[in-house]
Formats: sequence, structure tokens, C-alpha cells
Amino acid sequence: MLKRLLFNHPRNNLLLFNNTYLNPSKKSLFMFSNNISPLSNNNNDKKFFMLEYEYIENILEERTQFRKSHFEHAKSYRDNGSLVYGGAFNPPSLGAAIVFRCSNKEEVEEFARNDPYVINKLVINFKVKEWSIVIGCGSDSPNITL
Repeated sequence: MLKRLLFNHPRNNLLLFNNTYLNPSKKSLFMFSNNISPLSNNNNDKKFFMLEYEYIENILEERTQFRKSHFEHAKSYRDNGSLVYGGAFNPPSLGAAIVFRCSNKEEVEEFARNDPYVINKLVINFKVKEWSIVIGCGSDSPNITL
């Protein structure tokens, strides 16, 4: 049975089928874990956190040998449902941000401490901030009342 994706954006008519989001117009796939959208009401006990990385100056040259293990580490958190989005800024030398939905800040700090980029000193500083979502494009996103 197909279900409508909770992030129903006018430009993205995506459908959910067995943990995979399908874009019928582009025939592309997007993976989310646990059949839960990041803003789903099934996550009531969880909060959003933003992990910010500050990279070394020559990150592009130095990351190559650790990139595969960094992505494997990130995918394990995505697959358990706690990593929502992540990626480097443009250009990557500006750092990166990763959004988590989990129970506490310690889970995000554990991710960072065990990340091959941190272990191998490609990240010179990281910060974890709790993030209050007040508006979004999902059908279950918060409503702002003025």
C-alpha cells in the first residue's frame, strides 16, 4: 500500500513505499528509515539537534582516505532513524552540518566522537545545539500563531 509522504511539497510529489520515497515524475528514490518522516508524530519523545563541524583548512585533500568510513558511520545513524540530514557547506572548507532527531544531546556527541573525521583530526571543533523547529513544509510541522 502506498502512503503520502509527510513532506508534501508542491514541487516534490513523493510517495512512501517500504521505507523508500518515490518521485514518480523523476523515477528517483529517497531512503528514510523506520517509515517515519523526520517530523512524524511518532517521534514525540525526540528532539532535533544540529551538529556543526569546523574542518581543517585542507579538508578536501585530507578526507579522501577516511570518506568511506565516515559515510558508513553516518549511514548507521541514518538507518536507526536518528540522522535526518547531513552534508558539507559549499565550499566544504566552511564546515558541515548534520541534523539529528533523537532523545538527547549525548547521542549526537557520541556520533561525533566516533566519527572517523573527528578521530583522525579532520574536524578541529564541533558543536551540538538543540534546535526548535517552528515551521516546515510537512503536514505535521508546527504551526506558527501570531
